Amino acid sequence: MLSETDILEKAKKKQILRSFIKAGDIDVNIMSKVDKINYDKDGIALDDTYSDALAALRGFAQSDLQSSVILSAGMNPRLYAYLAELPAFCQQEDGTFRKK
Repeated sequence: MLSETDILEKAKKKQILRSFIKAGDIDVNIMSKVDKINYDKDGIALDDTYSDALAALRGFAQSDLQSSVILSAGMNPRLYAYLAELPAFCQQEDGTFRKK
């Protein structure tokens, strides 16, 4: 298609190529070790659930995405425990999972 010099042929080939494109999953990567505590405007530490990694996981859980999350870059027991608290990661009645 790129080497086609005829404008009409190029347009046809372009359309054929586009017909093969299918949307895929949007998988999310959360670096579990990058989990700093955040502070309010007065410098007071926010609750642990507002740390970077937990907030990212919660955002993914609340999203409309039906895809996977990858927890990379090390162990974070607090993050793994929080994952178990989020209903989006629980098995549904039909045996499937919204989030993996």
